[in-house]
Amino acid sequence: MRRSMLAGGLLVLLLLSGCERLERKSVETAPTGGEPVASAQEEGVSSRNIPREEAPAVVLEAVSIWDSLDKGKKSLATATVGERVTFLGEIKEGVSSSGNKLEYALVRLSDGTQGWAYTGYLALRATLGVITKKVDYYQRPTTLLPSGQLEPFTLIGIGEKKEEGRQQIYFFENSRNVVREAWVMEGFSDRDVDLRLTARYFLILRDEDLPPEERYQKLLELAQESQAEPVSADLVDSLQVKLDELAQELAEEAEETPSPEPSPETTASSM
Repeated sequence: MRRSMLAGGLLVLLLLSGCERLERKSVETAPTGGEPVASAQEEGVSSRNIPREEAPAVVLEAVSIWDSLDKGKKSLATATVGERVTFLGEIKEGVSSSGNKLEYALVRLSDGTQGWAYTGYLALRATLGVITKKVDYYQRPTTLLPSGQLEPFTLIGIGEKKEEGRQQIYFFENSRNVVREAWVMEGFSDRDVDLRLTARYFLILRDEDLPPEERYQKLLELAQESQAEPVSADLVDSLQVKLDELAQELAEEAEETPSPEPSPETTASSM
């Protein structure tokens, strides 16, 4: 009798410890996307901790870094497009200044500033990359037909996953004003030399004070300098395509501009 009771007690202990291990495992492997897996109410803000180490993240649209998610929150800094930050593994749902419910991730900037950033402008658990040529992207790694195309010099976040010969990426979709996930088979790079070229390319294009002729000249110089560096051949070709487009625009403008009529004095002297 005593032996059977002892065996029964051991069985109960084994079942309890097994349930505890199973519960712990379910927390560790909880999905990080979509709705929060579990939330704790704290002043009207739901919270979830991602049980993983710190991870890299990329800013794909300029975003404010907030000191908290309270109504009186203050902006600590602004993270710019292409900036690398560190994701600290925590996401909270809060209310924006416009009253919308948004998700915020706890991040740290390179200077040590730590705060909350809107996840819709971030590529979490991703490294910085660039699209090197016009390329198809897919909604899922198993999707047969592409969802659209990405243009050269598009900044992306390169994700951790690679399936079915396709790489997980993130890019900012202007029409939806949010970062979205996609999958590509080729046409991207994370090399510093390609990222430096991309940064200079955007600085030239976004300088509104540059006359068209000077913009063309600066891009031409950039293309010539890239020949001396191990820049991606696809990126160099894409830069040449842009130069050809600008040259065509300048030629069309020159044709549309009427030639100045000769002055009477010039006409008389020629006679």
